[in-house]
Amino acid sequence: LDSNSEVSPFRGSANADYQMSGQDGDEWMVFSDAMKMGRFNSIMDSSLVFSPFVLLFAKALMIDEKKNEIRFDKWYAAIDNGPWVKELMDLRKRVLPQFKEAIEARDLAQYPRDLTERIAKFCCRIPIKLAKVEPVGRSIDEEVTGAAAKHLSKFEWPKDDGPEEEEEEEEEHWGLDAGFSGVSAKKESDPHLEAFLNERLFERKQTAEERKEKSREEKLYEVPTELQVPDNTEGHADKMSWIAGLAEVPLGIEHKLANIEATEKAKRDFLHGDGGSSKKGVVMEPDAVTRKAFGSRFMHMPDKSASSKGAT
Repeated sequence: LDSNSEVSPFRGSANADYQMSGQDGDEWMVFSDAMKMGRFNSIMDSSLVFSPFVLLFAKALMIDEKKNEIRFDKWYAAIDNGPWVKELMDLRKRVLPQFKEAIEARDLAQYPRDLTERIAKFCCRIPIKLAKVEPVGRSIDEEVTGAAAKHLSKFEWPKDDGPEEEEEEEEEHWGLDAGFSGVSAKKESDPHLEAFLNERLFERKQTAEERKEKSREEKLYEVPTELQVPDNTEGHADKMSWIAGLAEVPLGIEHKLANIEATEKAKRDFLHGDGGSSKKGVVMEPDAVTRKAFGSRFMHMPDKSASSKGAT
């Protein structure tokens, strides 16, 4: 953080309860401060890494081998010189430039495989001992100027100025047009959309079809005018209702009442006796009526609780 304020993973993170097992400076937490929770700077996105990873991917880094000191971003530490210093500085010269070329080519397969193996080997090595680790108010790239800057390891990403401006000068627009200057005035037509609209929504242009001259083969299949039968179906659409199914005829009220009475009589005959039997007015017990009408779902089950209580 620019303010060097203390941060911590939020309580739901896998890193919230982690306790360092190594020495101070061996383990680091890299994070994104795009999302925070609470007033204690609880961050959402964090990862635990070791010191080789932090030194390799620091924004700016400078090593003073005579004083055994290292500065990276806004941190200071004392180090022990060794072969790792040369390997670190050589990797920092190649890692990001090669990554830039792969991004510009839009093909990560162009990133050198030997360099990838060197990065993995360096990050998985024993943690680099960083003693007397202290935060610094300003980043090292902001402090180092002049001749000392040649010892600074930093990769400058090219500035993205956006698309190049056209050489031709555009007319200035004022008022409402100025707010829509980015919209192109040229309208590109979609042939498929126009064909759909012409076929489904607009009237078809019959005149253009008639003007088209027919070939000799098409004329062979034409029916002579004197043999053509006029089509009168459009004028008698009301008489052609059979093509859509049988037409429904509304019944009078007397027919509706008669149907209701017949339905109720058939239901009574079914529940209270056989309509074809000689016995008239036979009334079945309530359980038999329910069982016949609805099956066994609503059968009356006798309550045996009273008899069981009496037995005890």
